[in-house]
Amino acid sequence: HRSSNPRRAGPATGARASRTGSAGAAAAPVAAGRDAQVFFNTAAFNQLYASRIVLEVNEGAVADNPEAYRDAMGWLRGVGYRLSLDDVGSSPHTSLIVEKLQPEFLKFDLTLVRGIEGDQLRRELVRSLVLLAKRAGSTLIAERVESEIERQTLIECGARWGQGYLFATETRRRVVSGTAPAPRADG
Repeated sequence: HRSSNPRRAGPATGARASRTGSAGAAAAPVAAGRDAQVFFNTAAFNQLYASRIVLEVNEGAVADNPEAYRDAMGWLRGVGYRLSLDDVGSSPHTSLIVEKLQPEFLKFDLTLVRGIEGDQLRRELVRSLVLLAKRAGSTLIAERVESEIERQTLIECGARWGQGYLFATETRRRVVSGTAPAPRADG
């Protein structure tokens, strides 16, 4: 089930936890090996807000074998976890990867955003990503939007979601005893 509710639009509107506890920072690995199995089995068993958790995968990391990632994530997605594909467009096989993984979110960053207002080729690439996202049923998110001219140009290209310093700056949260703050009741 893909949500069109902007408050639940995942990475575009929410913060991701990292080792330092800073919001919006790159996500840190939760666990590895057996620890990961225990974490995800517990989360799946208890239905710990799985639909509110977005697993982010870099396109370059899955380019060689998107089927393996799709298969490995199948049961996680089956209980409600969502997938975000980061750095979309960085692989010559972007459309195949999107087709195999069927992510809820596609994210492109600074390499396409910075200077887009003066670069026709970048604008065409973003328009192509808008079409790809629409056909795949994914939400396209522009990362690192820092100026009003970038925002306006992205809108003109059809991009509707963004994140970056234009909208908000990172905040630091203090993590006590290795636990993150409890989710807010208002969602």
